[in-house]
Amino acid sequence: MAAQAGQREIEIRNEAKLSAESSVAKRIADLEAAQRDSEAKAQTTVQKAEARRIEAEQKENALQLQLKKLRETNEAEIEQLRKDAAKDVERIQKAAIEAAELRVCDTVEAQKKAIAEANAKAREAQEQAAEMQRDLAGQRETMEKSTEDAVNAEKAKAFAESQKLSTKVNELQRALDKKTNEELGEGAEINIFEALKAKFKDDRIERIPKGAPGADIRHVVRLHGKECGTILYDSKNHSQWRTDHVAKLKKDQLAEKAEHAILSTQKFPQGTHQVHQQDGVLLANPARVVSLATIIRQHLLQLHTLRLSKVERENKTAALYEFITSKRCEQLLSRIDERASSLLGEQEKGNQVAPE
Repeated sequence: MAAQAGQREIEIRNEAKLSAESSVAKRIADLEAAQRDSEAKAQTTVQKAEARRIEAEQKENALQLQLKKLRETNEAEIEQLRKDAAKDVERIQKAAIEAAELRVCDTVEAQKKAIAEANAKAREAQEQAAEMQRDLAGQRETMEKSTEDAVNAEKAKAFAESQKLSTKVNELQRALDKKTNEELGEGAEINIFEALKAKFKDDRIERIPKGAPGADIRHVVRLHGKECGTILYDSKNHSQWRTDHVAKLKKDQLAEKAEHAILSTQKFPQGTHQVHQQDGVLLANPARVVSLATIIRQHLLQLHTLRLSKVERENKTAALYEFITSKRCEQLLSRIDERASSLLGEQEKGNQVAPE
C-alpha cells in the first residue's frame, strides 16, 4: 500500500506537471496570438497613417502647384496692367502734345491767313491811293501846305501822346519798384488763377484767402462730377532762391492730402531752370504752369480710371515727374514756346503792314 501510495503520488505529480506545462503552453500561445493580432492591428494603423500622410502630401503638393500658378497668373495680370497703364500714359501724353501742336499750327495758319488778307487789303489800299494821287495831281500844289500842316499837327499830337505814355510808363515802373515781393507774387497768382480757370472749366479751382493756412490756389480735378485728385499752387517772386518755400508747400500738400504741388517761381536752385522737382514738389517757371497742369491733370484722370493701389500710384507719379523734368519734355515745351514766339512775330508783322 505504501508502494502504491508512493507510485500514485508520483503519477499525480506528473499529471500536475503536465497540466501546468499544458496550461503554460496554452497561455504562451494565447499571448503570442494576441501579440500577433496587436502587431497586425498596429501594422494596419501604420499603413493607414502612411496612406493618409501620402494623401496629405499629394494634396499639399497640388495646393502648392495651384498657389504657384495663381501667383504667376496674378503677377502676369499685374505686369500687363502696368504695361497697359504705361502705354496709356504715353498715349495720353502724345495726344496732348499733338493736340497742343495742332492748336498752335491752326493758330499760325489763321494768323498767316489774316496777314495775307491784310496784305491784300493793303495792296488794294495802295492801288486806290495811287489812283487818287493820279486824280488829285492837279490839286496837289494847293493842298501841299495844308497837308504838311496836318502832318505836323499829327506828329505833334503823336509826340505829345508818346510823352504821356512815357511818363505813365515811368510812373508805373516807379510804382512797381516800390511793390513788395508779396504783392508781386499775388499778381502772378491772379494770372495763374485766371489762366487755370479759363483752361479747365470743368474743374473746381479756388483761391485760398490771404492769411489762411495753405497754398495760394487749390485745383480739384473732376471727371463727370467726381473728384479725381487735387493740385496745389503757390506763387513766389523773390530775388533769390529759398528752400523754405518748398518745405512750406510740401507741408500744405500733406495737410490738404493733395496728390501734386506746383511752386511758380522765377528763381531756381543752382544748376536748374524752367522745370525742376525737389522733395516731391514741382518748381516751374510761371509760363510753364498751365502746361504742367495739363499733363498732371491727364495723369490724375488716368489713375482715377485705372483705380491702382497706393504703391502703383506712387510709381506712376514718380515716372510722371521723371518725364516732366526730362530733356524730352523740356524740348517739347521749348517747341511750343518757339511756335508761340513765331506766332507773335507774324502778328507783329501783320500789325506793321496793316497801317500802311
